[in-house]
Parts: sequence; C-alpha cells; structure tokens
Amino acid sequence: MVIVHKLNKLIKNIVNELKAENKIFSSFKFLDGEKKFSLKMARKTKGHNNNINHIECDIVFQLKKFSFIPYIELAEEIKKRLIKDSMVKDVTIDRYGLLHIVLNEKDLVSVVNEVIKKAYKYGQEKKNNIKVNIEYTSASPLNSLTLMNARNALVGETIARILEYLGYQVTREFLVYPGLKKMEKVSQIVHEQYVNLFELNDNSIKVDKDILECAKNIKAQNGDLYLDINDTIKRNKFDLAIVFYFLNKSKKQLKNLGVFFDIVSYFEDILVKEKIDKVLELLSPFIYDNDSNLILNTNLDDSKERILVHRNGTSSYLLLDIIYHLEKLKRADWIIDILDANHTQYSHSLISALKFLNAYNNNIDIAFCENFQIKENNEVKSMTEKNQNVIFIDELVKKVNLNEIKFFFLEKSTKHQITIEKEILNQKKISHNFDFILNTYNKINKLLDESKNNKCYCNKMNQNNFLSKLILRLDYFPYVLRKVIKTLNPFYLTKYLKEMCYLINQNLKDKLKKDYRNFYPILEAVKNVFDNGLNLLGIDFKN
Repeated sequence: MVIVHKLNKLIKNIVNELKAENKIFSSFKFLDGEKKFSLKMARKTKGHNNNINHIECDIVFQLKKFSFIPYIELAEEIKKRLIKDSMVKDVTIDRYGLLHIVLNEKDLVSVVNEVIKKAYKYGQEKKNNIKVNIEYTSASPLNSLTLMNARNALVGETIARILEYLGYQVTREFLVYPGLKKMEKVSQIVHEQYVNLFELNDNSIKVDKDILECAKNIKAQNGDLYLDINDTIKRNKFDLAIVFYFLNKSKKQLKNLGVFFDIVSYFEDILVKEKIDKVLELLSPFIYDNDSNLILNTNLDDSKERILVHRNGTSSYLLLDIIYHLEKLKRADWIIDILDANHTQYSHSLISALKFLNAYNNNIDIAFCENFQIKENNEVKSMTEKNQNVIFIDELVKKVNLNEIKFFFLEKSTKHQITIEKEILNQKKISHNFDFILNTYNKINKLLDESKNNKCYCNKMNQNNFLSKLILRLDYFPYVLRKVIKTLNPFYLTKYLKEMCYLINQNLKDKLKKDYRNFYPILEAVKNVFDNGLNLLGIDFKN
C-alpha cells in the first residue's frame, strides 16, 4: 500500500474512533468509500522545516460542521492519535486547523528499497479471475487507418497492458463491420478499377492509391474471376476480398504501433437470423413501428430515434451491437469499449437496450476519445473524412518518431481534442514534452552508469524537500495505474512521468549545490519506475 493510502486509511480509522466516542456526529460519512478530505504534498511555508517534506491534510475543515468540539481542539485530538503511528514523525497545526504531517524517514527509505527489490514488478498485482474484453479500434475496414483510429488503438492497448499488469485476464477484440452503404460505394469504385486493369492495363489511372492497390491485389489473387459480378454470390465474395485486403492492411499498420488482437469478429457471424429474432422478441415491449422501420424506444436516454430494422429488412448497426455485446458478456466479466466522441449519444441507446434485456449490471464501461483538429496558417479545422482534412497514420509515421507519436497521443486526456500543427509536423516534431522525458531518462542512465562504482545503500539518507517529494511520487506509481483503469484514461500515467521528470531535474540541480547521501539507490528506483511506466505505454527508448 502506498504511503499516502496508508495515511488515508489511518485518518479514516481515527475519524471512526472519534465517531464511536461521540466526538464526531454519526451523520459524517465517507462518500462511496473515497476520502472526503485531501492529502497533498505541502508547499514551502514559513515556520516549517523546508528540508523535511510533509503532507497537508484538511480533514479538520471537513469535520467542522460535524462536531461540537472547537476545530483547534479537534485538530489536537487527531494529532494525538496520528503521532502514535510509527509512520508519523510529527504533526503541526496551523491557525486554520490544517494538519502538517511529517513522515518518518524510514518509511521513505522503505519506498526506495521496495522499488529496487521489485524492479520491473513494482506496482504489479497477482493474477485474478476477472475476464476483461476490450475493443478499441473497430472501424469500417475500407480505408487506411486515420489518426483517430490510431488514438483509440493506443489508448485501448495501453489500458489493456495495465489491466494485465494489475492481474486481469484481458482479451483484445476487433469487430469487422464495413457498413452496407459504404461497402456498396467502395465495391463499385474498386470493381471499376479492377475492370480497368484488364481493359487498359494502365497503372497511371488517377484514383485513390488504396483503391488501386486493392484492385491490383484482387486481380493478383483471383485473375479475371470477378470481371462479371452480377451474380449475388460472386459479388459477396468480391466484397469480402475488399474487406480482407483493408483488414490485413489495418493489422499491419496496428502492428507497427505495437497493437495486436486476440480475437477478430465478423458481423456476418453475429447477424444470424436466430440471434436477431431472439433479441427482437425480448425487446418487443420497447419497439414500435414507424413507416415500416422498427424503432427502439429509449425514452429520454437518447434524443434520436434509433432504428433496429430498416423497412427493407436489413438490420441496423445498433441491433448488431446489442447482439455483439450480449455475445461478449458470455465470455467476459467486464467489457470496455473505446469509441470516438461522436458515439456518445449512440452509446446511451446501446446501454438502454442492454438494461431492457437485464444484461447491464455496471459491467460495461465506455470511454470516448475526442477528435482531432488540424492547424494550418493560423486556421483550425476539424479533422474528418467528410471535409477531407484527414491525416492517415502512415503519413505521420513517415515523418515522426514512433515513440514520439505514442507519447503525443497518450499525453492528452481522452476528453480533450488533439490539435496537429502542420508547420510543426513539417519539422518532424509533434511533442516537446517527449524530448523532455527522453532527455531526463538519458540523464538518469548516464548518472547511474557514472556512479555504479560508488553504490551506497543504508537505512538513512539526507533529505531535502524535492527529494522527499520524489520518493513519495515513486510510492504513488501503483495508485496511478489504478487511476488509469478507473478513468480509462492513460493521460494520468504520462502526466505522472512528466511530474517525475520535473522533480528529478530539481534534484539534479540541488545535488550540484550539496551532495546528499544515497542518491544512487534513488536514481535506481526512479529508473525502475520509468522503465515500468514507459513499457506500459508501449514506448521503448532503446530503439
């Protein structure tokens, strides 16, 4: 357990003791098991020893309305109980009742020792029996992957790695669904180019490169088999050849990003008549007919009418998705979907339908990644296929280091749009923070290499404010991983690494002024945490 969490638990126990003694009203409760008070690293303030770091706690402020005892007396009561614990060296109280908790040095030393001892397993948890199914790149496989696909993939893959690190049994799944309208359009264009390859044998025809390559691939695989596709069976096979071409291309692009899948599911295997009829029967109380379309009534959960079956008898994507999630729930205890932000409203319909079917029990989490913007000549435009401001992942990989691409996509919260500046992109750069992380990491390795003959391990160390903060941040690593999973947002891990870099660089400056004992083991512990964090992000500085 991290130091701050141990302290958090200690304070909760003290509050419960005071409640039992009727010194705090029984109406005071911690919300949903979370702390109702804050524990944070203290700022430098007059009257406190700047060479020993302490933690500020505002629990007294939270208890003011729940006790008849004056707040200063209440603070003294909590202090008296805190200092009985071995991890607390001292507690001071300011005039507002804010507690300044000074930790014992040995607890900070134990953090460093634990990180060094566990090395690449630091923060790792034992395997559990919880099966997690995560889907994060499923898209119409009829074109090259865009930056939006890549962002979803990198976010999802990072979450999958961390889940495995925390002991979950993870299955990565990819759903192949080209979409009927898009399939018809792409099939027509590809077939035209396929026929032209025989009639003109001219490779200079001006068409989209992907379309031409797809047509060439089908010709190489099947010769003139599909010149005439008036037959339904033949057309379906031709369409399938297109899907497989783009699917294989997507797999290669994702492989370059370090993204792999355990299962690939196909919509044809899901939308079978028996499954459709069964789900429609179960949903019948919530379905109404509108101009021969079967509509799902989601009440107020969705402002848009959602068609389940079109008047021509074809099933909608929503019906497919409902059946698909029912199938996944048979294989997993917990389902995670990483979707584009424009699916937010749609997801309400999906969850409503699963609730109607009694299949939803807080076992499905859906996270959304905001879209991209492109900035050129001081003008910002949204990046979509409709306005043709789209950038394909292959274009970016040719210009920018792959590790930098990964970090750039993951350092932004999924709730925030990412802006790509064309001018900076042309300079083959997209993230200055990446250079900061890389340079700091290289400094750590260089110092470790230079100091390897002067290793010093003991149970005491000379501390300063920055050093204590650095050690407490090391202790915070397991909590950060759990926070990523709770929020489904890898941003918290990249943010953590950046904060570590600031503290490391502060310590490096301070070390030049005053050399303090045991700097080597702290650097070793820092490197272990960095290696673990970067590995979970899929970033390898060795390459």
